[in-house]
Amino acid sequence: MLIYSVVYNKKNDDIIEELKDIKKLLEMKGINLGYSECVEEDNHFIKIYCCNEEEVERGKKLFNIYLSNYLSKIITKEYIERELNKLIKEMYFFLKGNDTQYVKKEMQRILIKEENINDEDFIYFMNIKNVINEKIIRCLSEYDQMNIKGFLTFRLKDLKQDFELIVDKIVERYMVKKEYEEFIKLLRYFVEIQECKLDEVNIIVNERGEYGILDKGGRDILSRFLQDVNNYKISGSVSIDDVIISGLITNVPKRVIIHGADNCKNEELIDTIKNVFLDRVAFCDGCSLCVEDLERYKEEELRKYEELNLE
Repeated sequence: MLIYSVVYNKKNDDIIEELKDIKKLLEMKGINLGYSECVEEDNHFIKIYCCNEEEVERGKKLFNIYLSNYLSKIITKEYIERELNKLIKEMYFFLKGNDTQYVKKEMQRILIKEENINDEDFIYFMNIKNVINEKIIRCLSEYDQMNIKGFLTFRLKDLKQDFELIVDKIVERYMVKKEYEEFIKLLRYFVEIQECKLDEVNIIVNERGEYGILDKGGRDILSRFLQDVNNYKISGSVSIDDVIISGLITNVPKRVIIHGADNCKNEELIDTIKNVFLDRVAFCDGCSLCVEDLERYKEEELRKYEELNLE
């Protein structure tokens, strides 16, 4: 029984391979499809049949879902080619040539290549991708024939807002990344020009993610770091991570040894220390400092930090 027809031209002849893949996927689910093709002028017509009469509705539903994945990719390419530059000129005029290329590559990575996005924005991007696919599936369900060229021409405008949400998030992430890189460069420069006040700083992270700060002689210098922060009279709340970074920048140690880095709950702290101090940083996970419990550190020093009011 005929379940769908697809019309395409030479520009979209990659759909043949896509339909072959869909056929294989449905066969794995016990649904057999048959295809027939004819050509009229520049248009190719493919008719899709379901060979299992009892599986027609299920076959059509699954076929629409799989075809929507293909259509979402080609309409993304169409958006990048036709609309993205215009949007950037109107809304993100501060982006330069390389910046624009970054946005394009990110859109391709997220929507076309579907590479893993293992970060805090994963759910955000996946939700928008699902919205785009659902709109395409509704379009496929409304008609028994899909003209690829017509779909790209008339349906792109219905998805522009969804694409713009993705572009906005990509640009936001990119600007945060650039600001962080500039911040790291500034800190690195400051470290390079300052005189070292400490030979060595040991940062110990226990299994609970708590920190201990020792100098080369094994003395607790957390209070010194806290005092440095207090002297600068920084307003607002300050986290222990901020205290550590500030203390390292102020004292510019010749060597920073991080013990138990895998226990750290804030990967950005470790990355910042590595990026600022570069080859001065070393990691250790086998000495006595790595395995001893941080309860041995003075409770008074930790209490000073907890009671510190910098507001």
